[in-house]
Amino acid sequence: MAQATATHPLAPWLWLPWKVGVGFLLSGLVSWIVLGSVLDWPTPSVGFVAAVAVVTAYSCAPSHRLAAAIISFIVGAAAAYVLLRHTSFPENHPRAYEHTFIPLWVTLSGGVVALLACVVHAWRSVPSNTSLERTRGR
Repeated sequence: MAQATATHPLAPWLWLPWKVGVGFLLSGLVSWIVLGSVLDWPTPSVGFVAAVAVVTAYSCAPSHRLAAAIISFIVGAAAAYVLLRHTSFPENHPRAYEHTFIPLWVTLSGGVVALLACVVHAWRSVPSNTSLERTRGR
């Protein structure tokens, strides 16, 4: 007879960074392949799509989903700053090799849009107490 093994309560939280990382890499790679064949400079667009990995943290967190999304956004914003702070325009651009913050701002805006979507979903999914209040008066 096989014994049932109990999992540690923190096990889902230990997997969360891996899930977010895989979501980030997959969204970044797929968008780089798709957008790289269409756009001359896919870096800003890829950053926007990859920043949507904040939603992965929200959807995969076992509890405290909004806090997980906020922490994921903060970590992602710090990583985006480190990776994109020295970005320059591509060589086929009129301002080739000049420093720009466009990819950083576009990536951060993707994270903000994803975080706002998580906040709206969390706000809309809170159960309403109005039905309980109507029955108390009777």
